[in-house]
Amino acid sequence: MEPQLFAWGANSYGQLGLGHKEDVLVPQALKDVSCKCRDITSIAGGGGHSAVTTGTGQLFVCGGNKDGQLGLNHTEDVLHFTLCTALSGFCVKQVACGWDFTIILVGSGLVLSCGSNSFGQLGLPQISGPCLIPQKIESLKEKVVNVAAGLRHALAATDRGVVLQWGTGMASRARRASQGKALPVFLTAKEPCEVAGLEDVKVKTVAAGSYHSVSLTDEGHLYVWGSNKHGQLVSRDIFLAEPKKIDTQCFSHEKIGAVWSGWTHLVAQTDIVTPESCMSEACYLVKSLVKMVSDYWECNLWTAVKKPSSPSGCHSRAFLLLFLSAFPQHALESFDKVNISTGNLITFPLFISCRHMPVPSGAQMAMGY
Repeated sequence: MEPQLFAWGANSYGQLGLGHKEDVLVPQALKDVSCKCRDITSIAGGGGHSAVTTGTGQLFVCGGNKDGQLGLNHTEDVLHFTLCTALSGFCVKQVACGWDFTIILVGSGLVLSCGSNSFGQLGLPQISGPCLIPQKIESLKEKVVNVAAGLRHALAATDRGVVLQWGTGMASRARRASQGKALPVFLTAKEPCEVAGLEDVKVKTVAAGSYHSVSLTDEGHLYVWGSNKHGQLVSRDIFLAEPKKIDTQCFSHEKIGAVWSGWTHLVAQTDIVTPESCMSEACYLVKSLVKMVSDYWECNLWTAVKKPSSPSGCHSRAFLLLFLSAFPQHALESFDKVNISTGNLITFPLFISCRHMPVPSGAQMAMGY
């Protein structure tokens, strides 16, 4: 079956790509998509425009275009996903959509931008008005590996792990919170400026919200700065003028593998470990637990642990199912969060570091998450 592209929600500018400007309350499949859905590698959305990239490096856009944020050399709204022909000479690797502008990363590590530049969010100080065709950000001298766009600011991470920010969208909130103190230069820059406070880490990806920024290091740590009005930066301060590391305790001391930002919230995913290492550690823990139970309480114990032939999903906890003919109630006090089901089937979670062990396929699972 061919993959399909679905869209729903606000559609005042045609950003759903459905061919009209009516809001859509339930997901609808797009019928007239210029590219094949199976070729789509990423989807991004801005204030009122949308963009998709394909495996062949093409960029398709639709929606609001008042400031030329679609890069189509005009300012008319576009109701269907349309190829951005201005990028025909480039292989698009990533696209990030801000409120009324677009940041484009191409395979060679160059970054282009188009749309509104009212707050310097394009990183093109020589352009005062809207930019209708994607332009290269000349001041970005290093190879870029990841980009992000906020309300009126943008970010880039270089292959050396350096983070650059531009656009003054965060400056007004920063000034109100600073109480007269001088602001870091990167908060008021209209062209790429290195973010101070990240000199000792190597950043691999960046994300941006309306008035905040996020960076993820190669060691799996998150650094955040900007507005904390809704608690999204896990701080008591209303505004963080410089990057602050989020305590790893917030993530049960696990490494973060990916991070996404909404307008005023963040979502992070812990790093994924290999099925082999998961199963190895889990089996060791099972054997140790079985031995412990057998040593302390005389009971008939049956366990079944089967190594999966292929991963079938990732879950957050491991559960060992024990079938016991007799298991004293008081013995369960030694286990954390024990749940007793009907009969003699005991289920209790094993809190282990390999939180992403795949679930074995088959009818009866002896171990899963």
